[in-house]
Amino acid sequence: MLRRFWAVKRDYLGQKEILLTFVLSCCAGFLVSSNGLEHNDNSAELVRYEITPAFTHHYVVKNQLRELQIHVELLAEDKKTIRVAENNIAEIRDKLYTLFGSQDFLSLMNVEGRNALRAAALLEVQSVLQKEFESQRLNTVLFLSFVAR
Repeated sequence: MLRRFWAVKRDYLGQKEILLTFVLSCCAGFLVSSNGLEHNDNSAELVRYEITPAFTHHYVVKNQLRELQIHVELLAEDKKTIRVAENNIAEIRDKLYTLFGSQDFLSLMNVEGRNALRAAALLEVQSVLQKEFESQRLNTVLFLSFVAR
C-alpha cells in the first residue's frame, strides 16, 4: 500500500513535493512520538532482552502440518535481572520450549489463548529467576512476533 502511494505520488508530483511530504510526515511523527514518550524522572526504565533464535514448533491439526513461531522478549526492572536471565538462558529456553509445545494449536488462534500463553511464559521465566531473587523483578514477557501457519 505504501509503495503504491509513493509510486502514484512520483507519477503525478515532482520530486520536491515528495521530499517535502516525507520531511513533514517525519517531523509530525517525531512530535507525536516525543509527546507520547514523556515520563517522570522518578520512574525507572525497563530493560529489554530478546531471546534469540525464535521458538518454532510443529503441530499436526486435522491431518495437516501446522507451524508456530514465536519471538520472545523479556522486560525487567534492571540490568542485573537480565544478566541472570542471560546466565540461565538454557533453562529458560527449555521451559519455554516445553510450554509452547504443550499448547493446543487451535486455542492459540484467539487473543485470550495468546494472552494466557504469555502469562504462563512469564510464570515459567520467573520460576527460573526466583532461584536468584526473592522478589519478582521481571515485569513481562512480550511476543515480538507470533506466527501460526
